[in-house]
Amino acid sequence: AANPRVWAPSETRRGGGAMVRGSLEGTNTRVPVEEALAKGWSIFLHAPTTTLGGDAARLIVAVFLHRVWATVRRNVPATAVTLLLDEWQKYASGLTATMLAEARKFGMRLIMANQNLAQIEPPLRESVLSNTGALACFRLGPADATIVDGLFPSIGVRTLQPLPPHTTPLPTVDPVSLAPAPPL
Repeated sequence: AANPRVWAPSETRRGGGAMVRGSLEGTNTRVPVEEALAKGWSIFLHAPTTTLGGDAARLIVAVFLHRVWATVRRNVPATAVTLLLDEWQKYASGLTATMLAEARKFGMRLIMANQNLAQIEPPLRESVLSNTGALACFRLGPADATIVDGLFPSIGVRTLQPLPPHTTPLPTVDPVSLAPAPPL
């Protein structure tokens, strides 16, 4: 199949105890990370905190992220791996900062989404803002607008706060600044 999907259902039982055990012990709900990455499959991991509880969901996601990261580092995939992490601040750890800093050299891209920067601890927030190749945001509150001021050179803080719905600023790059440095 062109792009089969590997599903990891996490809402199979109320409370999630069986799912947590199954994910960690390797029953039929186990995500075949190594095989999926080797074959270019998409993986959908759904670990809802409302069903599993916060600690169990964090554990499942942490195990999954460690497996993906170890697999990518061991065998750099032939095609780029894109990892989409929605509400990633719930699962943020030192591994997240490492992945941000090193993912590119292992053929991995991270797309991370969350609601505001206050959800992220300051050292990790600094890692996110300094290791992000492209930043997109929607309407920002005053605190977030102040933090990202300067990341959008042609857009000021006062413009970032009252953005209309479904509008995102994108920083533009001056092609002249991308010219290679002259030889020494």
